Amino acid sequence: MTVFAARFKTQCPLCEQDINVDDEATWTAERDVIHFVCPPKPKTSGVLCLGCYQEKALNGSCGCDD
Repeated sequence: MTVFAARFKTQCPLCEQDINVDDEATWTAERDVIHFVCPPKPKTSGVLCLGCYQEKALNGSCGCDD
């Protein structure tokens, strides 16, 4: 497995998060660029506000609260 520093910003097809310039990356058998080690997924509330349709923050706030 070849590990290299990413030269361009792209999206990892495995975790769907950004691969930034200089992140450690590698190739799949299909020649897609992926993270060498995918970062953990960010925590989200998973709750949508019925007023502004944004996902509420972990503390319960949303776009309506601005």
